[in-house]
Amino acid sequence: MTLSMPSLRLIQRYVRIVVLLAPCLICCQVVQAQVLTSVSAPATVAGGTTATGTVTLTLATSSGATVALASSYGAVASVAKSVVIPANSKSLTFPITTTNVTKNTSVIISAVYKGVLKQVTIIVAAPSAGLSSVAVAPSTVVGGSPVTGTITLTGVAPPAGASVALASSYSAVASVPASVVVLASNTVAQAITITTKAVTVNTSVTITAVYKGIVRQATLTLTPPAALVSLSLSPLNVIGGGTATGTVTLSHAAPAGGAAVAVASSYSAIAGVASSTIIVPAGATTKTFIITTHSLTLNTPVTITTVYHSIVKQATLMVTPPAPVLTALVVAPKIVISGTPATGTITLTGVGQVGGTAVVVSSSVTAAASIVSPVVIASNTKTQTFTITTKAVTSITPVIITASFAGVVKQTILLVTPVAISPTFGAGHVTSPQGIGIDPTTQSIYVACFNGSVAKFDEYGRFVSTFGTSGSGKLTGPFGVAVDVLGNIYVSDFSAHKVVKFDKNGSFVTTLTGASSGVTLGRITGIAVDSQGNIYVADDDNSRIVIFNPSGGVTTQFSTIITGPPPPPFVTAAAVSSAAPTTPGTLGLTLDSAGNVWIADHFYHLLAEYTANGSLLGEFGAFSTTAMPGFFNTPDGIAIDLNSNIWTTDNATNVVQQFDNTGGFLTGFGGAGVGYGQFLGATGIAVNKFGIVFVSDAGGNRIEAFTP
Repeated sequence: MTLSMPSLRLIQRYVRIVVLLAPCLICCQVVQAQVLTSVSAPATVAGGTTATGTVTLTLATSSGATVALASSYGAVASVAKSVVIPANSKSLTFPITTTNVTKNTSVIISAVYKGVLKQVTIIVAAPSAGLSSVAVAPSTVVGGSPVTGTITLTGVAPPAGASVALASSYSAVASVPASVVVLASNTVAQAITITTKAVTVNTSVTITAVYKGIVRQATLTLTPPAALVSLSLSPLNVIGGGTATGTVTLSHAAPAGGAAVAVASSYSAIAGVASSTIIVPAGATTKTFIITTHSLTLNTPVTITTVYHSIVKQATLMVTPPAPVLTALVVAPKIVISGTPATGTITLTGVGQVGGTAVVVSSSVTAAASIVSPVVIASNTKTQTFTITTKAVTSITPVIITASFAGVVKQTILLVTPVAISPTFGAGHVTSPQGIGIDPTTQSIYVACFNGSVAKFDEYGRFVSTFGTSGSGKLTGPFGVAVDVLGNIYVSDFSAHKVVKFDKNGSFVTTLTGASSGVTLGRITGIAVDSQGNIYVADDDNSRIVIFNPSGGVTTQFSTIITGPPPPPFVTAAAVSSAAPTTPGTLGLTLDSAGNVWIADHFYHLLAEYTANGSLLGEFGAFSTTAMPGFFNTPDGIAIDLNSNIWTTDNATNVVQQFDNTGGFLTGFGGAGVGYGQFLGATGIAVNKFGIVFVSDAGGNRIEAFTP
């Protein structure tokens, strides 16, 4: 081929240019060998592992090359600050250290060499997610109520998400979707709606979730609608005026909005509720309410009724009066022959408690009288009787019967005797009986008969003997009689103006007239003897009390004329004016345990107390022709029992009255007549150590005995 001249010139020009540029091209080739070509690494690295990165130059270097490195997220993927590519090499690997992550994380690895930047992006991957659990809330629910399910993975879902399969063991009552997707990078799926339906019995349903062959399950319990299970009251017994608490219980939690339970009382005037409806809060199974009661006198049962969804529950509240108090204990008869039962009666202030009120009873001498304790007083009853069984005794045996309840103690005395004590005795042996004396040791009874004798009876009222009818000890008008601790008998002879002393066998001992002491007695009435043997005589004619010593000498005498009002503490006293009789008439006379002298004055119509030396301590009483407590019309006899109570007879009204030692009236009985407890002239009176009261019926020619 032949080249033209222009073409040849062009080629020559090109060659010259090449020759001229050849050194420059060689220099350019050296620079190109030192350029960073790339940095590379695996696209995905499992968190917690070490990956390998590579930096590459265009050409190998003769002296080595230092390449700077950096990570955009060193906490997830870290690299060295730099690496050195050895001489004669154009690339080098370096480690990329990663940490565990919960989700896939992008990290940029950068390399810089001589101003050239190269980068690579890696994904630090979270561990592959598994199925952790399936849960239902609530786990127990009334059928027909909504339930929420929750799917939880062990890690984050992959980029495409995690599809978890679902199933129900009983889809007819609890259905679930076929599957649910946990979105990428999430560990929990969106809430799953579990649709439930009503059931008639408790029903368990298993909800199953499956992912990558892993199976997890949860149990859902469906219950019937809440039903009223019970109504309880606390306490079951309440004193009127107090409150009780009622509690309704449902079988299951109350639905949304609560459960309205109707409530009513059968006797709202006694026990009522504030509202006719009780609301059991949603989710709760119980609710309490208050029952307010009111005062009443009888134990009253009140029925509380609750209703919910036609189910009725009832409970009974017993409303009671205030706790009763023991108010009385009575035994009848008060005197029984051994082997004969007596009946005790206990009385309360109010009715017995629900279930009965137990009162403890006891006997002080079980060998003579026994009781079965406790005695139970029935509900709504105030009184209850019980039997006292008596046993053989050889003498009169006093037995203290005690009843105790709630700190209150009541006592009474039962006398158990080997033979009967006659309620009336002396007929045919006493005529116009006056004063009565009791032997403090043997309890023998001596009666002064105004016809001129003294009749002796044993403690049962059986006749023993008569004396004072002849000889030196002949009596003409015996009025009073007293017995000392040795059994000696002292008789005041109203008509003979003297005191005649007999020994315990009724034999005459001596006569006391006061003449040796220059004292002249008038008509004498009442008589008493103290424990020292001193004899106290009421001188009716001279309005005085004369005291003899045991030797028969007069030691003291004092007037019984009253000129002023009575001192306290006598509670029924009537003032004695200056117009009162100046010649009072003392009939009865006795001594109390303190040694004071008590008299019954039939002119002043009162009872008076003096010291042994004659100082007036007080008096009480007033005149009345009608028998009234604290009023007298010719008081005659006087006696003091072991309780320091004062007994007196009233001759005109034929009554017996008892007072405490301040003159307070306690009891009374009597009246004109021939029946038991009536008199035709009540005169003398005495009380033995057993508390038996003996009264002379002068017109009836008998002695009557009364139990304490």
